[in-house]
Amino acid sequence: MAHVLMVDEDQRLIKVYANHLLEAGHTVTVRYGSVEADTFLREALSNHRPPDAVTMGIMMSPYGLFTPEETDDGLRTGASFFHRMRAAHNYFGPVVVLTNVAHEVVRSSFEAVGCVYAVKEETYPPKLVDIIEQCTRPKNPVSFLHQAFLRWRNGRPGFAVRKPDISLPNADRRRIEDLIPSLEV
Repeated sequence: MAHVLMVDEDQRLIKVYANHLLEAGHTVTVRYGSVEADTFLREALSNHRPPDAVTMGIMMSPYGLFTPEETDDGLRTGASFFHRMRAAHNYFGPVVVLTNVAHEVVRSSFEAVGCVYAVKEETYPPKLVDIIEQCTRPKNPVSFLHQAFLRWRNGRPGFAVRKPDISLPNADRRRIEDLIPSLEV
């Protein structure tokens, strides 16, 4: 089952979602602030044990649990955390934006960068479990190998596979590049 990092300031609602994920057999880590979540992600990625998925809110209160520095005055807190997660932590796993903001422009901007967008009002806890299971379900292994190869070839940071110090002759590299895309089903 999946390890899910949940980041939001709504403690009561996040506990309800987390309990349903736990009942479904998932491991859940809850962080109520982006600073806590940043620390958790940094440690998890340095130990090569990143979460399988992240759920996060968009707008979080600038006072109380969050400091004004980490909230952009309460606006775009989730967006700021998302950008730090991608840029600073190199986390490229599935992200579920779980929010009360039901605005099409906001939805499309998060979906454009590969997030799953779920409005809390429409997403009851068992539905979130289904979303997490869909996001973390193993894909076609050949497709995964192809993605891993492309990340390795392009030197994409944050991926566990690193380029070796030796370089392949161009003929071997071309043969591998021709073989991998043909494996995709």
